[in-house]
Amino acid sequence: MSDTNQTPATARVMTRQRAALLHFLISVAVFAAVITPLLMLWYPPPLFFADGGWSVIQLAAGVDIVIGPLLTLIVFKSGKKGLRLDLTVIALLQLAALAWGVHIMYRERPLFLAFAEDRFSTVTLAQIAAEKRPLEELLRLGSDTPVRVLVQLPDDPREVMSIKLAQLSRGTAVFRLTEHYRALDAQNLEYVYRNAINMELFMKRRPQYRERYDAFLRGQKLGADQLAFVPLVCRYASLIVVLSRADGSIVGSIDIPPPEYRLF
Repeated sequence: MSDTNQTPATARVMTRQRAALLHFLISVAVFAAVITPLLMLWYPPPLFFADGGWSVIQLAAGVDIVIGPLLTLIVFKSGKKGLRLDLTVIALLQLAALAWGVHIMYRERPLFLAFAEDRFSTVTLAQIAAEKRPLEELLRLGSDTPVRVLVQLPDDPREVMSIKLAQLSRGTAVFRLTEHYRALDAQNLEYVYRNAINMELFMKRRPQYRERYDAFLRGQKLGADQLAFVPLVCRYASLIVVLSRADGSIVGSIDIPPPEYRLF
């Protein structure tokens, strides 16, 4: 059938579809321009998938990218009276959804990688909101994003046991004890290295992950003896983060479940 035989109703449907498609493309562009830099800043690798960045972006995208164009598809009609107002309301709703998504990302972003005993754990602003130590003081403990800190517990095992039991009774973990946060300086990094995973021994116990481990080493300029392999516990996954023993910088991560946490 030629275009000259196309009915006005069909033309209106096509116009509505084109409007919705254009709205969708604009929504994707705006969402990517706003969200992508924030994700890179607040959820650096490997935290995007492991600590909630992907979950937040799915929820925000569902509201901002899908619902907006869908509403345009429903309400759009060429020449419709009040169409401009309808589209303005839809755009304002999308902006509100985008602002909400940014707020959630900011609120739930991992602020700290706190090391206690033998592993790092992510800690968010919401998780330490009730602590008395000022946030500004805590953020000055490091320059990384998230800030890496050591949870320095007392030397007396009885005191450590008492602290852990108190945390268990409160339903929280030692990683949130901001009064024990210390900067991850050279001396504290040595403590981290001493408590790192012996990967050769671990691979003997978990041979199913040997290929992943070897593949990671093949992609590194540093040898295994120049690296420290440390468990990282996030909200959605646990893996192994790899540090350079020379300066403590994070050189990568391996998607291998780390050894179980020593509770006591």
